Amino acid sequence: MDAKPIPTPRNEFEIVESDRLPDFRLFLVDLSHRNLHLHKEFELCLVLSGLAEVTVQKGSERFGAGDFFLVNPKQPHQIHAPAGQVVRILSLQVSPRFFEKVYPAIRSVEFDRPGIRPGAIAAQEAVAVADADAGIGASATGRLRADLLSLARAYFTSDPYYELDCTARLHTLFRLLLREVPWHRLSDEERSSKALRSDRLRRILEFVEAHATEKVLLSDIARKEDLSLAYLSHFFREHLDMTFQEYLTLLRYEEAKGLLERTDLSVFDIGVACGFSDGRYLRKAFQQRLSCAPEDYRQSIRRQPLSHFERTSGAVQRILGPEESLRYLAELDAGA
Repeated sequence: MDAKPIPTPRNEFEIVESDRLPDFRLFLVDLSHRNLHLHKEFELCLVLSGLAEVTVQKGSERFGAGDFFLVNPKQPHQIHAPAGQVVRILSLQVSPRFFEKVYPAIRSVEFDRPGIRPGAIAAQEAVAVADADAGIGASATGRLRADLLSLARAYFTSDPYYELDCTARLHTLFRLLLREVPWHRLSDEERSSKALRSDRLRRILEFVEAHATEKVLLSDIARKEDLSLAYLSHFFREHLDMTFQEYLTLLRYEEAKGLLERTDLSVFDIGVACGFSDGRYLRKAFQQRLSCAPEDYRQSIRRQPLSHFERTSGAVQRILGPEESLRYLAELDAGA
């Protein structure tokens, strides 16, 4: 069945928009929460401080300072810091189009798993490389960190001809990833199927997020996408590892968290505003995820205020500007 587009406002699925270099973005971000989303770029993230819980497809994994995680294009993923805390991440987003003229095979590359940790960058099943500069294990992870930080310094400094410097460093960095991190090649049929399914998932996520606080039914989406209810229910489970109702409850819970953090509305009023038909469901959502009542969460978060953070329906984060980013990188160098 051909998918019919859902007419909805464009959501901020690409975290940062930039025209400095085409198909390439790099930024430092302090993040508390980022809803399930997907974008067309590879995303390589270095955790600099704090703890990030990353959900990719059917699994969640925690990453601490010094760890990397890697997300494939159009791969749904979600990022959280523990309740009331913040994780600082250096994020590189780069489209496969950046490399296509010199390495066309990049459009078929899919990395096998998100986690890249010191000393474990190359799995035992990875193909052995004979030359001496292969840099297996901890040394390769160290080079990956050094390459990413050098790229960030060049990008944020923006000296004359920095575009050429960044381009060279980016190619070197991805050469290291392709040599050391396990990946597989998608067939043309697999790429086409993945693109269609990812586009459908993006439309559905945008629609649900835009209407999460309203009465929204799975049957509404099935009708808009010209799908059977049974197929769409299976589609949710396959891609999100949860039911439609569980995902809807998650969005409402995240919206309620934001209102608890930044308003003095009563818990009852927040529940109504976020689409919970009964206050008991809101309390159950908090108990399941944070093992506390909404009132207790409000008190804890106000002891660690996030008032300076940008808040949207999908994220609680603060993106650092170039000057602040450079100062932080200088502090990293001084503490090394």
